[in-house]
Amino acid sequence: MRKNTFGPSEIQDDYKLFLLSKLTSSVYNFVKCPDNQLLHAEFCRRIEVLLYFGLRKRTFKWRSEAQDVWTMLKEVSPSHITEDITLLKSVKTDHGKVRAWIRLTTNESTLQSYLQLVADQGIAMKYYEGYGLFNDPDIISKIISLISKVTEMGCKVVFNPESLLNES
Repeated sequence: MRKNTFGPSEIQDDYKLFLLSKLTSSVYNFVKCPDNQLLHAEFCRRIEVLLYFGLRKRTFKWRSEAQDVWTMLKEVSPSHITEDITLLKSVKTDHGKVRAWIRLTTNESTLQSYLQLVADQGIAMKYYEGYGLFNDPDIISKIISLISKVTEMGCKVVFNPESLLNES
């Protein structure tokens, strides 16, 4: 009798599908009830998880994952976005800046464009392992499609810099 065994790639593929299903339900709930602040927060948390999944192992132990993600987001974003976030006095950590970036780009209806840039311009290969979401064209196209539904509906997230957690 043959045992069913799963290697790392099968587990990673299953986890990608799990993340995609969570984003899907979050988007549909958000679009259905665009005024619900809890659904705003849930959508932003799902995007945040996608940004952190599959990051390359850090070369320097003193660098955090949030520093790597924030550096990547600065690379794909126009300077006015990153400057606006840097000027927020209540947002002090890179983790808080990543959260602010998600909210700001969602409200500007540009989130999907910047995430597409991460996948298209070879930036994904620089920051993510091969199994990362941004290196998977099928998954990233589904993610972009889902996010565009939020944009099409004109959904806006609550952007209160004071509410962004600043833990490292």
